[in-house]
Amino acid sequence: MKKLFFTALFLSATSLFFAQANVSVVSSTGNSNDVDVVQTGLTNNSDVLQLGDSNTADVTQLGTLNDSDIDQVGDFNTALLDQNGNGNTSIQDQDGDSNDAIANQLGNVNASSQNQTGDLNTASVDQNGNTNTASQVQVGDSNDTTIDQIGDLNTASQVQVGDDNTAVIDQVGMLNVATQSQVGDDNYAYAEQYGDFNVAAQSQTGDDNMAYIYQGETYNTAVQTQVGDSNVAKSYQNDISLGGSNLSVQSQTGDNNVATVDQGLEYSFQNIASQMQIGDYNYAYAYQTGNNNISREVQVGDGNDSSVYQNGDSNTSGVGPVPSPPATFSAYGQYGDNNIAVTDQVGDYNDSKIYQEGDNNDAKVDQQGNHNGALVFSLGDSNHADLLSNGDWNVNLVRQFGNGNSVDSDQIGDLNVSSAIQAGNGNTVLSLQNGNSNFSLTTQTGLGHSNTLTQIGNSNNSNVTQSN
Repeated sequence: MKKLFFTALFLSATSLFFAQANVSVVSSTGNSNDVDVVQTGLTNNSDVLQLGDSNTADVTQLGTLNDSDIDQVGDFNTALLDQNGNGNTSIQDQDGDSNDAIANQLGNVNASSQNQTGDLNTASVDQNGNTNTASQVQVGDSNDTTIDQIGDLNTASQVQVGDDNTAVIDQVGMLNVATQSQVGDDNYAYAEQYGDFNVAAQSQTGDDNMAYIYQGETYNTAVQTQVGDSNVAKSYQNDISLGGSNLSVQSQTGDNNVATVDQGLEYSFQNIASQMQIGDYNYAYAYQTGNNNISREVQVGDGNDSSVYQNGDSNTSGVGPVPSPPATFSAYGQYGDNNIAVTDQVGDYNDSKIYQEGDNNDAKVDQQGNHNGALVFSLGDSNHADLLSNGDWNVNLVRQFGNGNSVDSDQIGDLNVSSAIQAGNGNTVLSLQNGNSNFSLTTQTGLGHSNTLTQIGNSNNSNVTQSN
């Protein structure tokens, strides 16, 4: 009976020992391969497979229940892994020559996956915290990916298909999400998240594109899509300011376009900016500070220039349906070549729409105050509109059909209305309203008409019609 007791005790102890033991499996086929595995702790697992020559695998595991899987097929590949904590997992898969994969995990339940197919690729993952996830896929040659995660529950993903691409994700905080996709050559993507619950998504298809996202605070979302070559997109969200919950969407189709959204220089909360560029050499800029502002810029053509400045609350610029020409008066955007549009809003609840269809048109809307409305609608070439509203509840309207028409309209005061309609070529309107509740309407049909209007005071009315 005593013998049976000690036998059972021995078997139990042996079973417990093997359950807590570390496991390492190494398989090397080829010449001059090197494997170094160090396991300290309980129930760690390491699996290394090498098929080729002069490959290097270095695994260090300190803790419990860490898991590592390294597969190297080819020559001169290097895989380095350092796990310090519990329940971390790492996969490093290399198929090609002279690839480098480095993963450092400090904390618990972090997951890292690195997959390299090609030659001379470099992938690096650094995780410091708990329950972070990182994924890197490289197909091609001489690509570079970097993921740095400090905090908990962050997710990062990078995919590169092509050559000489660079992708960087830097996350500090918790529950941030960042994705990067590059298809082509010589693209660069950078996403920086310092805060919580931020989302960054970057997609590049083509060559020599550059995309930057900088996020601070919480609940910011930035999306960048580039299809073409040599495009540049930048999005700043509370990177040096307070606020959060901003949205930036940038889409570029074509070559050599530049788009910038700045929601980070000053306090910015729940602002929305979208930029769509279809064509070549277009420039779009949006600056937002305050709360609940909306800016939308659309450029279809080449060499267009659009800038929006919003300082205050609940201002809207270019908000309405995105048309396919012919347009309606509720539309906005630039359709043609070498058009210029500038909107500057300081105050609250201002609204501006600029629509340009044609070439070499320029429009500027300046709203200083509250509840002002402006519309510039130009259908033709080389038209000019410059509108100023300084006060509250003013309305400034310009509709141009033809070429070489010009409107300059200034409103100083409250509740003024100015409207100019030009159908023809080479017509000019100069309008000044200084006071309150003034009204002016100018209608020009034909060629070369000129109207100069000055209203100083209150409740003045002017209606001018010119034709030939």
